[in-house]
Amino acid sequence: MALMTCTECGKEISEKCKACLNCGEPNEVYRKNENKRQTKLLFIRLLLLAVTFIGIMFFINSGGFEWVGNALGNLMTNILFEAFGIS
Repeated sequence: MALMTCTECGKEISEKCKACLNCGEPNEVYRKNENKRQTKLLFIRLLLLAVTFIGIMFFINSGGFEWVGNALGNLMTNILFEAFGIS
């Protein structure tokens, strides 16, 4: 754990502290590290969203919904035939 000097009161504080425990001055090193972490998380989320979107587009273009539609159509047809006694 690295220590640094508070810019306001001169006491030593950890780089991982959000603010100085003595005077409450915000820690700029912590803020910059937190911003970097938030930026990385945002990038990862956007990347996952893009991969999901591309996967859905490939599924649609390969006829994936046609298969789903046919399966549901056959299921509903069988249910209706059984309900009305049609063979």
